[in-house]
Amino acid sequence: MKYNLGEKKIDLSQLGSYITRFFQRKNFVVSIHNIKNGYKISVKPKANSDIKGKIKIEIKGQPNIFSVTFNADSFLGRFTVLSSFLNLFFGGYLLLRELRSREKLDEIEREFWVYVNSVIERLMCGSAS
Repeated sequence: MKYNLGEKKIDLSQLGSYITRFFQRKNFVVSIHNIKNGYKISVKPKANSDIKGKIKIEIKGQPNIFSVTFNADSFLGRFTVLSSFLNLFFGGYLLLRELRSREKLDEIEREFWVYVNSVIERLMCGSAS
């Protein structure tokens, strides 16, 4: 999602910290890295999670014009060549696992965008906590 705040500006590192805390509260392993003009946040589910793919968040741009992207890896996407072969041996187990993971990822993505929009609004007003 692209944000154009006009004259208002926010600290992108602070936004990255809030996003990191969002995923940590949801019991994910999170790491944040500086990239050119922004930040890259890598989010991995813990071993016992229903979510099987990784999530990559990027914040790029300037303090008043920036974009935030949410990209989730597919569990079965890593096995595209073998997926039909694996499905033959494991039946629908892998497919069911992928569907469960996708459902959880969709739910987290919806919560993520609501959270990010509220954090940006608070940071613009200078009252983020």
